[in-house]
This record gives sequence, C-alpha cells and structure tokens, in this order.
Amino acid sequence: MACGAAVLVASPAAAAVSPLVRVTGASPFALGCAGPGHDRTGTVHENDEVEPWVAVDPADPDHIAGAWQQDRWSDGGAHGLATSTSIDGGASWTGATFADVSRCPLFALSGDPGGQDPGRRYDRASDPWVSWGAGSRLHQIALSVSQPSVGLGLEAGILVSHSDDFGATWSDPQLLKEDHGGNVLDDKESITADPASGYVYAVWDRLVAEHAHRNLKESENAIGYHGPAWFASSSDNGQTWSRARMIYDPGKIDQTIANQIAVQPDGTLLDVFTLTRNSRKHPGSRLDVAVMRSTDHGASWAKPRNVSRVVERPVRTPGDRRPVRTGDIAPDIAVDRRTGAIYVVWQDAASGTPAVRLSKSTDGGRTWSAPQKVSGSPTGTPAFTAAVDVNDAGAVAVTYYDFRNDTRTTATALTDYWIRTSTDGAATWAPSERVTPTSFDMKKAPMARGHFVGDYEGLDHAGTTFKVFFVQTNTTQIGTNPTDVYAADVTP
Repeated sequence: MACGAAVLVASPAAAAVSPLVRVTGASPFALGCAGPGHDRTGTVHENDEVEPWVAVDPADPDHIAGAWQQDRWSDGGAHGLATSTSIDGGASWTGATFADVSRCPLFALSGDPGGQDPGRRYDRASDPWVSWGAGSRLHQIALSVSQPSVGLGLEAGILVSHSDDFGATWSDPQLLKEDHGGNVLDDKESITADPASGYVYAVWDRLVAEHAHRNLKESENAIGYHGPAWFASSSDNGQTWSRARMIYDPGKIDQTIANQIAVQPDGTLLDVFTLTRNSRKHPGSRLDVAVMRSTDHGASWAKPRNVSRVVERPVRTPGDRRPVRTGDIAPDIAVDRRTGAIYVVWQDAASGTPAVRLSKSTDGGRTWSAPQKVSGSPTGTPAFTAAVDVNDAGAVAVTYYDFRNDTRTTATALTDYWIRTSTDGAATWAPSERVTPTSFDMKKAPMARGHFVGDYEGLDHAGTTFKVFFVQTNTTQIGTNPTDVYAADVTP
C-alpha cells in the first residue's frame, strides 16, 4: 500500500488590533436648540453618538474624517450631524465640527436656530456620510427632516456640503432634493467622491406612500412603498450639482433602500442596495441585495443584477429578548483598486440566525459568487451590522457586532465588535479578532425601534492598515454620556 505524506495547510495569520482611541466627547448641541415649537415628539438621547462613517483621504492617508449622528431621537434623526478629522493617521482627533444642515447646528454656530436656508427648515438630521474628493476636498451629505412623527415627516431634504480645510469649516449646504407632506420621505442617502475624475455622486431612495399617514406608527405598518432610487452628480468637485432624478424604478409598491455607490478603477459606477418586493408577482415581502452599473458617470444605468436573496430575522438581546435595531437592510460594498474585484457584505438569516455573508464579483458586477458566511460567531449567536473594505495590498476586511461573550444574566447584553481578514481574495479567512478590549452593554444604547448604535458603522484603509470606526456604549457616565465613537487600526 502506498503511503502519502500529509499536507498541512497553515491557517491565515491573525490580524493585529491597536488600542481604541475615543473620538467623541460632550455634545456641541444644547437641549431645545431647535427652538420653541420644534421637536415636540419623541425622546432625545443627549450626548449619544450613533451611526458613524469614516473616510481616508487618498491623497494623504494621514488625513481621516468621520461623521456621526449627534443626540439621537427615539422617533427618528438627531439634533445634527457632527464630524471630526485626524491629520496624524487617527492617533488624535479634532473636536466636533458640523455643517448647518439642521436647526441645532445653526444655533451652535450663531445662536439663531432660524438662521439661513436650507438648514433652518429642518429640525433634525440623519444618515451621515463623508467622502474625500479631488484636492483633498471633503464632502458630506445629510438627510434632514422635520416632525418625523407625522407620517413620513412634513419635510425632508437631501443636503450636501464640503470643506476645504479638513473639516474645520463647511460650505453653506446645497439642497439636492426636497419633499413635503406626510406621504413622502427621501431616505438613506450616501455620497461618493472620485478624486481621479473630479466627479461626486449622491444616491438615495425616495419613499412614496399611496396616501398621507396620520402618524409614524401608521407609516411603519403600511404594506409597501413606491421607493425608486434617486441620483445627483457633480462634475466639478461639488461646486454645482445636476438636477436630482430617478435612476431605477422597482415597481408601484416595491422599493430600494441603503443605496451606496462605489467606483471601479476604470470609473465604472456600482450602486448596491437592498431591493424589497411587495408586488403581486412576489407574494409577501422579498428582499434581495442588488447591484447596478453605469459606465458614463451615472448618465445611464444597466438593469440591476441580484447578488443574493436576503432572509430577515430580528436581532434580540440574549436572555430577555429585547429588540436591537441593526443594519439588516444596509449592504456594504468595496472594490479592490488593483484588480477591480468587488466585494459585497450583508446581514442574513438564511441559516436561521442572523450572520454576515459575502459575495464577490470578478467581472464588474455582472455575476456574483455564491454567498459565504464570513462572521466567525459561534452557532446560534447572531452577528449583525456588517462593513467591508479592501486595502492597498488586496486584503479584505469585514467587521460586525455579536454577543458571543454575553453571560447568563439578563441585566446586561454584553456585546463586542469584531474584524475578520482575508489575504487571498476571500478564499480563506483569519480567525475573528476582537476590536473591543472589553465587552460593552448594548442595553445602554439609545432606543430607536430597538437598542441602536447605527444602521451602519465605518471601515476604510490607509495603505495596508484598516481604519475601524464604530460606536460602543460606555460603562461609566451612563445617563450623561451613554455612547461614543471609537477608532482603531487593524493590520492583517
């Protein structure tokens, strides 16, 4: 009998995680800053920061910018969007600055919440996003709303601003789209700048109900919305913008959400989103992650290609099963700038428990690999709110939260933030590395239809180092400073 030597395959090396750096501090906004007669509903979580995004300047990797919701309200939005920048690679961060996209920033800047249009028309802001453009110009986008308790809100606008001094000051916002009435809401916007071309791209969904709703609960319980994807672009690095227009119509009561644009090395645009179908030809609600392409700076778009079907299942705290609001409708996308390979991640409960899945395309988004589970959570432990990025060496990183270190007590819901990396194009993955040095209690997070730290978290890279930007609750100062944004470096 012939004998063969055993072949040993080495496991991928573990990533190195730096100590955390706290980015945020006390809120720059005062209670009641929207002014008399405004913000009359819901509960404000003062000094809470949620839903951060981060971007590294391609022209200088020491320049990093982050944005977040400041002072989250229970029924939607926050007092305003705040930003911070680092010029030393994330070792230290500036104090919070802000564009005047809502009334509280106007009050903080000038003592007058009724300052100038368009910011004075909006009580709150949400869905922060930043992106670096040509010449190290930093771009920011906001969803600004008033009275979200009335149906889908009485007013909603998509506003953009930019900074030429690394976020110290911001230009007067430009209004890309505004809607009025209780049956329309512009939602889940994002902004992507392409320094190579000087273009900047904005994309969002525009939800339209068949009739105005009397309150927010009635809106949330509606059967479905007409939710096309809308788009605007700038060819001059944000100085002027095209007229906003619809670029994809999914159907009368079908919708897109969480649209996000990535740029391939050849300038091709990729818009990833979650597509919800409620129409007669798709009985019940069906969710898919989809991607569509444009090769002419967004002037025209190919039909969407499905990446994967998504199975929704709510995340709840262990033990007492309290709701946790997660990024279950927000896929994330990243492009390998060397090869053009595309990676998409999303939250999916196809196995019965929410997990993070990834699919890859090597032909520009036309076809996609079978989804693979990439979260390293133990069986039965949900993993949620995923992000993905690719560094300059082609290594892939995925981040997410889970409860694997929770205990039997129901007094707390001990949570950690994790990262997994692959250095071979997502063929194999290193073990999960813990970003949080100690677990935090998710039950200390603000309530916004569940304990909430954000529908997304930030992840980018500087060279071969991943820049992690996320929210956790604090073990001290509960009630005065429940959450903060933290940054860390991870090297595969």
